[in-house]
Amino acid sequence: MSNTTPEKLTAYVKKYGSPLNLIWPENLHNNLTALRKALQQLHRHLIFYAVKVNKSQALPESAAKSGIGADVSSLYEMRAARKSGIPYSKICASGPSKTSIFLTDLITHDACISIDSTEEFEEIKALIAHIQPAHQVRVLLRYRPSFLPISRFGMKSEDLSLCLDKLASLKKQCHFLGFHFHLSGYDCKTRIEAIRELHPMITRAQSLGIKAQIMNIGGGLPVQYVDQHKSQAYLKEHSPADYDHKKPPLSFYPYGGELNGAQLCNREL
Repeated sequence: MSNTTPEKLTAYVKKYGSPLNLIWPENLHNNLTALRKALQQLHRHLIFYAVKVNKSQALPESAAKSGIGADVSSLYEMRAARKSGIPYSKICASGPSKTSIFLTDLITHDACISIDSTEEFEEIKALIAHIQPAHQVRVLLRYRPSFLPISRFGMKSEDLSLCLDKLASLKKQCHFLGFHFHLSGYDCKTRIEAIRELHPMITRAQSLGIKAQIMNIGGGLPVQYVDQHKSQAYLKEHSPADYDHKKPPLSFYPYGGELNGAQLCNREL
């Protein structure tokens, strides 16, 4: 665009200010095509666009046109997803400390809820009793792996087991779908370890008559923003002098990582 129509960039900066972020929604469709090809070996899979990663309404709209769902963590993100045309049936709400208004909307309209704590479980239970929806409320239980003791996401195994017991007595009100975990980074080994830790819980759920059907592996997928070799060269050569406060970051997002999202899926599967 900048080579063929530079006047548009000038006009956009005058109108919207700088820095200016330009988005090509069709790239989301291209990435989805690659992801679906990588996931076709699975019997069943679901893809959710994380609304929080970008404030542009163009991307949720592209997600809706592509037929995927949305991961939302607030009432406002859910409204953005709905405004884009994504139905409640394809919305999954994650994140800690969901507000009562948010939970009420999710329960009323049959969106999926990833339960993050025993306290949230009790609030959902009370709201279901008050709202008395005609449908079963679809829920996941979010697990905090043992190797992430200070994560603000999910429950320890003891609390997860307690929630399973409670769900077993709420089969008429709740439809238990499975488990969810959130991991930082894109290391295949940590996801494998989290699934391994959840195996006893999957077996326990089945013994309680609430079979797990879904495993939400959370954490997103990597994006290659810059050339891999250029990124590696910068990381090798950068120094404190490159930063205003003379302190390099302790870690970097893999802007020029080895794998993109589809390639990571192929490796994990």
